[in-house]
Amino acid sequence: LYFSFLFLYSILINQYFGNMGLHVLDSTIGLSNGHRLSQDQIPFRDYWVSSGLLTDVLQLLFFKLLGFNWQVYVFHASIFNCLFSCSIFLFLKYLRFTNFESLLYSLSAATIMYPLAGVVLVDFHSLILSTIGMIVFFYSINEKNKILLTIIPGIFLLSFLCKQIPA
Repeated sequence: LYFSFLFLYSILINQYFGNMGLHVLDSTIGLSNGHRLSQDQIPFRDYWVSSGLLTDVLQLLFFKLLGFNWQVYVFHASIFNCLFSCSIFLFLKYLRFTNFESLLYSLSAATIMYPLAGVVLVDFHSLILSTIGMIVFFYSINEKNKILLTIIPGIFLLSFLCKQIPA
């Protein structure tokens, strides 16, 4: 029940703020580059990619699955907001926080992560993946799980491919 509520909240709050309209500080580079990829343009040859390419490729996948429109662009950010808040919830449960405490902190995390922009930002994608990498690292060290240690570089590589600096 807690997890379902968190899932729904983290998607809906970002959808709400992402649909408030385009603001001066918003970036539509993911929207533009995702569309360019869908038009068979090649990054670095046909257009300039200012940061990692992974976010653009993910946006292309969202456009191919759900169509090209603003709602899909915001939904992409909402999914990552959900991924972040659910990761925080699971991590806090692992640290033996109560269900209520885990939910409260995770709802707070969902409120302050992606809704600040509401749309896809490479910095946020990289930060979310880096945070998940740190959570998996902490868990694998505590549980002495060598298999999980082997996937951590892959998580950080994905973070790096979103944007180099936060990773």
